[in-house]
Amino acid sequence: MSINQSNLSSSKYGYDIVVATTQDSINATMKQYYSDINGSKSTHPLPVITKYYGINASNAFYEMTEAEVLASSSGTDPFSVATYNISGTGSVPTDVNNFAKSPFAYGFKAQIGIPAGLLPAPDIVTLNPGLQSVTYNIYCATFQVVQTNFGRLGNYLGITNESQPASDPWMFTSSIPLKTITDETNLPPSVMAYTKTLNGAFSVQQLLLDLDNAVPLTIPTISGIEPTDPVYIALQTEFIGLYLASLKAYQQPVLNYAVTVPDLAPSTFNIKKLDMYADGAVDSTGTLIPNPTTDQQSLCTLNYLCSTNASASIIGNQFNWNWFDDYTQLSNYHGVVAVNKSLLVNYYKDILTPLISKNCYSSSVTCSLTGSLYSSGLAGNQAPTVTLNDTGSTVLTFSYNSSAADSAGANGDIAQMAQNASMNATVEFSNNQIIITQHLIIYVSISYMGSNPASGNIIDKTITDTYTLTVDDHGKMLMTLSSNTTDASKGPSDPGWENLNVAASILNQIQNGVSQMVSTSLTDISITNLQTYVFPGGNSFSFKDVTFSDNQDLISRITYLELT
Repeated sequence: MSINQSNLSSSKYGYDIVVATTQDSINATMKQYYSDINGSKSTHPLPVITKYYGINASNAFYEMTEAEVLASSSGTDPFSVATYNISGTGSVPTDVNNFAKSPFAYGFKAQIGIPAGLLPAPDIVTLNPGLQSVTYNIYCATFQVVQTNFGRLGNYLGITNESQPASDPWMFTSSIPLKTITDETNLPPSVMAYTKTLNGAFSVQQLLLDLDNAVPLTIPTISGIEPTDPVYIALQTEFIGLYLASLKAYQQPVLNYAVTVPDLAPSTFNIKKLDMYADGAVDSTGTLIPNPTTDQQSLCTLNYLCSTNASASIIGNQFNWNWFDDYTQLSNYHGVVAVNKSLLVNYYKDILTPLISKNCYSSSVTCSLTGSLYSSGLAGNQAPTVTLNDTGSTVLTFSYNSSAADSAGANGDIAQMAQNASMNATVEFSNNQIIITQHLIIYVSISYMGSNPASGNIIDKTITDTYTLTVDDHGKMLMTLSSNTTDASKGPSDPGWENLNVAASILNQIQNGVSQMVSTSLTDISITNLQTYVFPGGNSFSFKDVTFSDNQDLISRITYLELT
């Protein structure tokens, strides 16, 4: 099931707005993060994680400083010594022999970063659908482990020194929870630029990797090192914590920034609250795929579930559609913005009701033997019946109807008049268009001196306003209006009225009284405001296309400006 099935108004969801970020784009952000750490432009690259451990007389391991190791090994750095296994009576290299009496037992040295020359660069983050955590793949640009080897009788057997292969780097994995904090410091340029435009109070919600609560999952197999070796055990128990602590000390990785401005006047698309939920790939029936392939896993998204109501309860649920049809689309887009049909329908209801009510007329007629024989009253600004439709492309219906009748003379033998005013309007969401149709009818029936009634639609006017949604070259969403008016009104000079000249003045009065029916003239849709509220990975985004789903959600695929 594809993006066209988007149905946020379903009771299972109910989110006002969703910004879905692909796993690929999250990884692009993380790869940029690592590039910034250790790239040529970095002014404060992360230090190399270097640890030395010794063994004491009680066979307990303890941490040593580099100076202590060098002092105990005649100045030899163990990481500079090649693997050597002592056998027979041959001459042992001096640098190897320098550790025969040293307490040094093992150590490791790792430079945080993505291994150079490894193309394509490996993914860092794997989303876990339904969980508030990710699987974090830990790589190092360089990685080296070293340990001294002793026999069961305490005899020195040499040294083992292993480095990760350039083409097959060692990978550790950890489960890291996601958490949100409110913090207005250390903001990226795109977010900072927007907050400087705000005059009142605001807050910035950051979605972080909770590095303090990471759980190690797996460590790699290292040639020459056994799982029971002390250095391997240290990698299991200590390395991931040291790695993540170094990341946090440098700069906590942030997956999303959201700016909320609670003191703004009510507006349709002001985000007041948000949460997140990781979504998995689903099959053609909308069922979560339990063991996805690599390509299916790439369809996972991290969804920012947004509400325009600060007191709303947001509960994450798996969507039963994929935001992208297949992985080949991921090279062109970084995510999706979807706006709940109900949010849009209420938005247009509030805008259109005052306009349409102007042409909702309450009818009144009088037939009198004194003064004017016929008189008509049409009082506008009546309240139409407004229906929000649950299904179908016609999402909103306005209707109003009013009838009146009167007569003069015995049994109306002198004059009779009936009048009916009806106003019907619809709003339709279809493809990339919003179509607003207004249809006003004023029906009049008049008879004089017992003649057959002359009748017709003295007003029969239809205005169809078609707003086409497009995206310009700068990624901004626009609306263009095409308006068409059809006038099928029948005036006093039209056939059917020619033998009733006595009614001409009242018919002209009716036509002149309701001539002000006008086009809707809506402004651009407010979804563009989202570009200044949500910054996935600290990046601003641009719209790439726009359409309505089969369930009338407004959907637009997006790209991040900083990643294109």
